[in-house]
Amino acid sequence: MAWQEQGVWVAACIDFSLAAQGSSLDDVKRKLHEQIRSYVEEAMTIDSAHAEGLLSRSAPRADVLRYEFWRLLRDRPRMRRTLTKLAQKLAPRMRLKSAYRDLLPLRVA
Repeated sequence: MAWQEQGVWVAACIDFSLAAQGSSLDDVKRKLHEQIRSYVEEAMTIDSAHAEGLLSRSAPRADVLRYEFWRLLRDRPRMRRTLTKLAQKLAPRMRLKSAYRDLLPLRVA
């Protein structure tokens, strides 16, 4: 997911508990994708003895719940209107339109 915070874009990967900052949405997505690629590559090569633990690591439950909440609002337009006020109270700085989920094609050697 990605959001703007105090003029800086922040993107987080809840699957591996990674985060990146950037000056634009495209910049932060590019940085996070590179960080994910590097993390998986190192887990499969340099840290292969610990790969199972590294690749099954997840973000704290609160971050996962926040992501799932925003995904629910994005995928259910009717529900979005009803829950907008609640969403603004829970995460006032995160904008629904800036939450994203891209598939990142990874090819492990």
